[in-house]
Amino acid sequence: MIQGTYYKEWSRMLGRDMEFKVYGHAGTPVLALPARGGRFYDWENNGMPDAIAPLLNEGKVQLFCADSIDAESLLAGDTAPRRRAEMQEKYFNYLTSELAPRILTLNGAKKDTLLWAVGVDTGAYQAVNCRLRRPEVFADAIGLSGLYDVRRFLGNAADDLVLRNAPLAYLAEDGLVDKKLLAKAEENALLLCAGQGSYEGDALVDTQAMADALTDCGLPVHLEVWGSDVSHDWYWWGKELNLFAARVFGWWRCRMPEFILGARGHDFGRHDPEILFSSIGQAGFACTQLAFTKAVEGVKSYADVTPALVERARAAAAASGVGIAVDGTYVELSYADEDKRRAEVAKVLSQIPVAKALGAGCMGSETTNMAKQPGVTRKEAQEALLRSLGEILPACEEQGVLFAVECVYYHAMNTPEAVRMVLDTMASPNLRVICDFANYVGPEAASVDAQRRIWDKVGSWYGDKITAVHFKGQNFQPDGTLYSTSLEDSCVDYAGGFEMLRQMPQASLPVLREEAVPARAASDLAFMRRFAC
Repeated sequence: MIQGTYYKEWSRMLGRDMEFKVYGHAGTPVLALPARGGRFYDWENNGMPDAIAPLLNEGKVQLFCADSIDAESLLAGDTAPRRRAEMQEKYFNYLTSELAPRILTLNGAKKDTLLWAVGVDTGAYQAVNCRLRRPEVFADAIGLSGLYDVRRFLGNAADDLVLRNAPLAYLAEDGLVDKKLLAKAEENALLLCAGQGSYEGDALVDTQAMADALTDCGLPVHLEVWGSDVSHDWYWWGKELNLFAARVFGWWRCRMPEFILGARGHDFGRHDPEILFSSIGQAGFACTQLAFTKAVEGVKSYADVTPALVERARAAAAASGVGIAVDGTYVELSYADEDKRRAEVAKVLSQIPVAKALGAGCMGSETTNMAKQPGVTRKEAQEALLRSLGEILPACEEQGVLFAVECVYYHAMNTPEAVRMVLDTMASPNLRVICDFANYVGPEAASVDAQRRIWDKVGSWYGDKITAVHFKGQNFQPDGTLYSTSLEDSCVDYAGGFEMLRQMPQASLPVLREEAVPARAASDLAFMRRFAC
């Protein structure tokens, strides 16, 4: 957990000491506001600095987590409305006229540097209010699950002090905010987000209303409404902050993953290791997914993978300049039949030392086609998968080998939600994900809009866990039947998928052509470079 530096300083405007914490050593100064009734330490306690750790560690962002006085303002229901409004105005002045200059001093910012503001719940309101009323101080704001209709806290906006702190009301009035200055903001820099899950009802309504009010005024705003699983809690705010901060502060633009283009080995046929790796390298691919039982001559089972053969493969890969990105095991980890499942797990356990000796980026497997076990429910198959991983991952952790699972829409692990469940349940540092974009896309999700929603989930929920990417062509008949295509004729939204990948913190990512035809290697590589560059 990232630790912040603690400050306690006197506020003239509030007539008391105010506390705050600072995270990071340099970069764009960002004022962070807590949820209703929250404290300055809530962001740390709920992992928010960890959500943007790469930005903080590389000096791209410096986070300043402020305290609130909500008990005396927004939440002081037993106090007269005018008094609540007065305290909110004092707090606003503290943030914008006392804390903001102090932040710039601590940040060592150049003259005329503008802050960003970010908040959750009522903190989102405070952040947006700071931005709208003081655009000469704040560059823009990020509001997550914001509650912007302050009438529920402060009363009728007919009161002048309430009006000053009620953005849904004052945006409709002339002269209360500098709309010309606000309109000069970078397009889509003011980001608003809410989910459709538990306890998001008020936030969703308010966030939409806030976006509409800004749009009606001609002010730039970007609105995202996440899915019905996205609830009003810190877990989701961390996911949202991770994604939006990378976009806003341009971290991925200065350091995005290096995409290393490769191909599956067995698409080149069965050969001795020397011929196999030489063929892959001569075709122009820099890495491969190696499956001994599918690609190496004479290997019919994992028992045939001897130490001598492993060494030949390692040496051949090195000589050809082809990295082994994935040691493909192709096992069935979701068999509900315990005897079958244990036999598949035994295959994986036997190959962990092989992956280690090869120096493979990871071991990998899909999670069993549901059609292979009629009568078994997906829940039962997923429970079997968890049992299998529970036996595999301790050995991987002991030997320092990563194991990656691959989502397929007709397999046991079939959706981003299922992937997240598996990752969260196992909670292993050695569990990773192979991202085959095509395998997320069933006939009901073939539209670009549907795919973009999937990529947003993949990126925000576990994008940092992706250790390899698969690249292939597919489409669907009118009746929903899946068929393979060239890359050019694929329905897969690779543009959106790679936009997501460019925001990820990995130093490099292998991108592996599946179903490669060696004779088409040059045109496939050219197509892949359109996105993976």
